[in-house]
Amino acid sequence: MLMRSSQFGTMTSSRNILLQTLDRSDRELLEPHFEEIELKRGEVLIQPDEALDFVYFPNSGIFSVEECIGRRRHIEIAVVGHEGLLGWPALLGCARSCHSAVVQGHDGSALRIGVRSFLDACRESGTLRMVLLSFVQTIILQMARAIASHLDHSLDQNLARWLLMRHDRVDGDELHVRHEEIADAIGVRRASITDTMHVLEGDHLVRCNRGRLVIRDRRELERVAGEAYGHAERQYRTMIAPFGKLPADFSLS
Repeated sequence: MLMRSSQFGTMTSSRNILLQTLDRSDRELLEPHFEEIELKRGEVLIQPDEALDFVYFPNSGIFSVEECIGRRRHIEIAVVGHEGLLGWPALLGCARSCHSAVVQGHDGSALRIGVRSFLDACRESGTLRMVLLSFVQTIILQMARAIASHLDHSLDQNLARWLLMRHDRVDGDELHVRHEEIADAIGVRRASITDTMHVLEGDHLVRCNRGRLVIRDRRELERVAGEAYGHAERQYRTMIAPFGKLPADFSLS
């Protein structure tokens, strides 16, 4: 983790959508307490059952929120990018996180703020608190849909959902991911991911090449995902701001 010293104007250049939506007075409450950090792929940002010392607002990168099962198995329960924050249990009064947060796919960067300064700002401003709680609501919806999808949807739907969620959080159409990483995140055998990916590739929805995956036909990938994808994303766009690869018919009205 590489840290840069805090300086006024850090939020001005941030790509974090939550921070961009705040009014000036709320931004001024947070700005003096931020520092920018750069993060490497595979780095664990938050450890389960450890004290929450910081809250993070990603500028770039993809962060997998994981549930630990046993000593070695980690199942992804949510994904966060530059639309959100990590460490939200602090906002709900929790001193510790139950889950881990890991940098996935690409290196990234974030603004971080100490929990005490973060909570002081939230107590001072009701509008700040409401924006952040709106994001927590979308995370709850995302987790609920993940549970329902794992129980009720086919592997091709779950894989399509997983790919679309990554696609929403990167610039362009390329993802850096290996089949074993997807298998670990979804909780299935690597061979099952490889077989299903071959079908998607044969239908020209994606192209795979040694850890690099290109989304070729997003609209068709959304059709494959069906009900597994889109609910939390629509809520975010309605409650907070435009986000991700917007559908052609998207409108705030």
